[in-house]
Amino acid sequence: MSPKARGRLSENCRGRLRAVVAGIPFFIGPVEMLSADEIAVLDELSLQSSGKALEHQAFQLTLKHQSPWPAEEGRPAGGAAARITTSQGNLLIHHHDFSASLDIHQGRGILTRETPLGFPLEICLRTALCGLLPLNGGLALHAAGLIVDGRGLVFFGPSGAGKTTLAMSTPFPVLSDELVALSGSPVRLHSTGFWGEMGKGESGRNRDVPLIALIELEKSDQFFLKPLPHAERLARLIRVMVLPLETTLWKSGIQTLALMITQIPVWRMGWSAKNPPGSELEAFVRKLKAGS
Repeated sequence: MSPKARGRLSENCRGRLRAVVAGIPFFIGPVEMLSADEIAVLDELSLQSSGKALEHQAFQLTLKHQSPWPAEEGRPAGGAAARITTSQGNLLIHHHDFSASLDIHQGRGILTRETPLGFPLEICLRTALCGLLPLNGGLALHAAGLIVDGRGLVFFGPSGAGKTTLAMSTPFPVLSDELVALSGSPVRLHSTGFWGEMGKGESGRNRDVPLIALIELEKSDQFFLKPLPHAERLARLIRVMVLPLETTLWKSGIQTLALMITQIPVWRMGWSAKNPPGSELEAFVRKLKAGS
């Protein structure tokens, strides 16, 4: 492990590495089973994530090095995306190269892989994070996060609305163009370490900031910012919640979201990629700060 990685990843007395993702500590081990690829994933997620670690929310992930699919079960087809199902409250992840069982409510899980590549661990941590957040007053959103004048803005919308385009063209620090985390009261915006088309960003690393607005993107030749009608807010944001399909988690997620939108204003922004908003967003944030 590199000296820099050692500063972010520490080994506990039980022989596991501790990595903090969006404020939630993960303990992964045994350490001797971690490959260089897996340590690199943990290092990158810890590097880009932020927030005070909440030790009571810690998740223990145990690694197993063996074939993930006994002959009688049958191995999923190669090249297929990971499939997540539920059984007795556990999240089960099925993939050609690995399998995992995650008990979100008890804060523990098992990852079984034949070849210790980095991506199975990354998928497990992302799935666990999205499930843990709503049980602890937080939420993961499929959205882009920016920092403008020390405050967080979350931009959401359907595929093609321009989340990554906005993130790539903005002059402001970017927390992610793919997945952001909200937590706390007052609500704070956290980087997660997970990125989309933009790749692993630099400017928003190790940051969590007060969230000042949620903004739905809409393509328009004319720039505008206007409040999203109250009757539409919950329905629009439910579409971008990132949660495993498990009843208790969705109930908690919807309750958390409903509470958050009573605290955080929700807006709609019309914009064009030809004229990315810069000064307009700065003026918008200054106005919100002045009124708070």
